[in-house]
Amino acid sequence: MNCQKFSLSKAPLPLIRHGIRANVYVDLGCNNVSITAEAARMVGAKNVHRIDVDKDASARAREKNLITHEIDLSTGKIPLNEESADLVTAFEVIEHLANPGNMLREAHRILKRGRHLLITISNHVSWINKIILDLTKT
Repeated sequence: MNCQKFSLSKAPLPLIRHGIRANVYVDLGCNNVSITAEAARMVGAKNVHRIDVDKDASARAREKNLITHEIDLSTGKIPLNEESADLVTAFEVIEHLANPGNMLREAHRILKRGRHLLITISNHVSWINKIILDLTKT
């Protein structure tokens, strides 16, 4: 198994390494608008949707002309048709959801067959986090 550590700011890089191209790109829980915009550029997306519950992030995205939907990924339905997206990403969001199953079902529903879902999560068991947890216990 090839495990690689990368920071959230570098989260879209696997898209380039694997040559992923997408016309319709959906970023879930995308508080960082610059990462959404960079990932969209990397895959050549012409139609970019960002789904987030954060109103401030949505306002920043609208300034960058990104299609924005304010939806709670734990409970809401993504307002896209079935099998309409070429790429769906969720960079370090799934671990924050009360009901991650809803997000996964919705991602599966909107994703075209044979296309790509990229999910990253924070490494809460990394050695640095273990040290911090140990220090806070005393």
